[in-house]
Amino acid sequence: MRDPTHLYEGELSPNTDKAARFVSLILQPPFIGVFAFLLLSTLCDSVTDTILCACASIVFAVILPMGIIVFYARKFGNKDLDVVRREDRSAPLLIGSVAYLVGCGVLYLMDVPKVIWVLMLCYSVVTFAVYLVSTRWKISVHAIGCIGPTMGLFYAFGWPGLLLLISYPLVCWSRYLLRKHTPLQLIGGGILGFLLTGSIFLLLLW
Repeated sequence: MRDPTHLYEGELSPNTDKAARFVSLILQPPFIGVFAFLLLSTLCDSVTDTILCACASIVFAVILPMGIIVFYARKFGNKDLDVVRREDRSAPLLIGSVAYLVGCGVLYLMDVPKVIWVLMLCYSVVTFAVYLVSTRWKISVHAIGCIGPTMGLFYAFGWPGLLLLISYPLVCWSRYLLRKHTPLQLIGGGILGFLLTGSIFLLLLW
């Protein structure tokens, strides 16, 4: 796919490079996801249900995805927890999509508030969509990962949930400066995440 925009071509100071790498690391999609799922778990009816929901969410939204990322990052010789080459993304994305789908099923059977398992379903669908797009274009997974959790928190808690949206420009800044993505790949990630998550939310929640 033709991309009229380009990777960052400037030079970074050591402090800016360190800051960009830190932001990119802490705003990994699984880390943003666990923050959202932990907050959403508080919607459960009891403390026990909240703990069980939080544990299940951590397993399927963080531990399994991060395990997949680390395994394939090391397999392809990447040292910064990234699967850099577009061609190497297929397997981790497919496995991740299945893991999220299983997590959705587990949460559904646990009878957690609907928004929680629907958000996990969004993760599965969006990850599979990224797999399809990645056969032709390296869309930003980091950018996509900011949108779904924000929409889930907005649905559950109203306008305060949109505070998480600040992660999106921060992710775009860091991933662009680190030469991981072009501006169009970052914008495209935000749009894809919004359209797919919004469509699922409209279908199942609103």
